[in-house]
Amino acid sequence: MQKVMPVSGKTYQHFSTEDKPMPEKKILTFLRQSTPFDPGWKDVLTVTQGGKKLYKGLASVWCNPVRPEDLAPFYAAYGGIALGEYHAHVCMDHEAFHKCLVIENYGKVPSVWPNAINNWERYMKRVYYHEGNLGSKNPKWRGSAGCLTSPKAEYKKVMSLLKPRENVIIRITGADLVIGLFSESHFNPNPRGSKWKQYCEH
Repeated sequence: MQKVMPVSGKTYQHFSTEDKPMPEKKILTFLRQSTPFDPGWKDVLTVTQGGKKLYKGLASVWCNPVRPEDLAPFYAAYGGIALGEYHAHVCMDHEAFHKCLVIENYGKVPSVWPNAINNWERYMKRVYYHEGNLGSKNPKWRGSAGCLTSPKAEYKKVMSLLKPRENVIIRITGADLVIGLFSESHFNPNPRGSKWKQYCEH
């Protein structure tokens, strides 16, 4: 704030934008500690602003373990967001998710493995953070084709912290577990048997 002396000789106070610095962006940090095989939400989401913790709860960085239409495994059906930092903004009127976060403005987001949807290139497009389990009778079904999700109650808590069109930062942290996953003994390159049907009971 500074005092300004106009021609009239009277002083008045002039407020500049420097007097009120813009608040720091909220940061949504997803701690990856599960695999795509794990049902439900076993990762951790923390929301902070200016170093202050606003929220901590369950989330998932992974897509569905299988594609329900044909039981194709996740790595042959979807992508999976890679570790890193991303920009996102609040969208209020998505046709399916309504209020959600759009990551990298609908553009390219790196994928952990080659993505079948994009000609086996290692990226995804139109990636969101949205409510999980939409329209499913299975409480452990994430309802994700590569997006970040939280169960309904937790999702509402997170989105209540965000204003329309607000810009935020998303960080994906933790171990890149999928790299080692492909050599594990339980991994089946063609898992279309009965054990996968449990994931697709809608």
